[in-house]
Amino acid sequence: MGAITICYCHKDHANLLYGLCALTSLGHFDPQKGGHLVPWELQLVIEFLPDSTILLPSSIITHSNTPIQQGETCYSFTQYTTEGTICWVKDGFQTAMDFFNQLLEQDLEAERTEASQRLSMGLSLFCKLEELDCI
Repeated sequence: MGAITICYCHKDHANLLYGLCALTSLGHFDPQKGGHLVPWELQLVIEFLPDSTILLPSSIITHSNTPIQQGETCYSFTQYTTEGTICWVKDGFQTAMDFFNQLLEQDLEAERTEASQRLSMGLSLFCKLEELDCI
């Protein structure tokens, strides 16, 4: 393992759409000079101190980090839930193909409705900017 974790600009498409990803920064570096977390849609650059953790909806926010100084070390530890894991459990511990192949037409329509409701519920867990007290 090298001395630097580099996170290029990306979204974690396999993660649960409305789930939070726990990002932990580890190592020895000056957080004022590098190792910043950049959530692009929020137009922020966050000083991300060593040994700190932040929760980020990493499947819907493009994010990256900034380089650290020569001789410093920076690692990250990431925890997340994949959409596939949630579907695997919801579908009775079988593949999506097996689950959908056994459905009758009316069951398929009900599943589409339920999926839409699940997405709406998940997205409703996030507050809107105007709902924040600090603005």
